[in-house]
Amino acid sequence: EIDDLKMLYVAASGQARAWMLLALNAGFTQKELSDLRDFEVCLDVEAPYIHRKRGKTNVEMKWELWPETVEAIRRERAFENRHQRIFLTAHGKTLCGGKENGRDAVRQVWRKLRVQAGVPDALSFKYLRKTGADWMKRLDGVSTSEMYLAHVEAQQMSRHYTNRDWDRMNETLWKMRDIFEPMWVSQA
Repeated sequence: EIDDLKMLYVAASGQARAWMLLALNAGFTQKELSDLRDFEVCLDVEAPYIHRKRGKTNVEMKWELWPETVEAIRRERAFENRHQRIFLTAHGKTLCGGKENGRDAVRQVWRKLRVQAGVPDALSFKYLRKTGADWMKRLDGVSTSEMYLAHVEAQQMSRHYTNRDWDRMNETLWKMRDIFEPMWVSQA
């Protein structure tokens, strides 16, 4: 619910806000936040965006970024690092350490944030991605939602012959921003 999201957003640190915004704006999970690199983020253009391939599906994507997302990235961007990561932990490590060590800084922060915000029954962080996908589907249908999620196209051959309608998806992203705006409007 928007009211729950607002309570979480208000209680969140700057970095957690940036993560929430990217989860909604670009459908990012913890792994995508951890893997996001400097060269995939273009902020100093008229219409800022992220252009990358999703690691899980190897699907190329390009999401336009909301002004709130751009500002949050600018404020919370990690110092220059050898991994070229946008976000690092306070100790300079990647947010997710992989299956071998099980580190997930986003999950740890989210767990504490839910209690601090008074929304202990809030779902896990990945549900922000699901919330965004649900709104994309409501606003413009399954194909736009699937594009937002960077899923492989259902018609496998289609991807070899057709282009994704990124303009349409990004237009829908801006409609979705209007829905989520109550989260941060009182924070300006």
